[in-house]
Amino acid sequence: MLESTDAALVGTSLVLAVGTIVFVSIQLDRQYTTVGRLNASKCESTNDLNHRKAANTDPL
Repeated sequence: MLESTDAALVGTSLVLAVGTIVFVSIQLDRQYTTVGRLNASKCESTNDLNHRKAANTDPL
């Protein structure tokens, strides 16, 4: 009984880990496609980027 429970827990952990990796890679790809660069800062919002681009003050 314990062996089957352990296998189920390991299987669940692997599925969650792979799902997380796929989700993060998709989000990074979307950000790179949308913004043209990867931004690690949480302080900078898409709204700020749009305002700088409209004012032509975007540093990149």
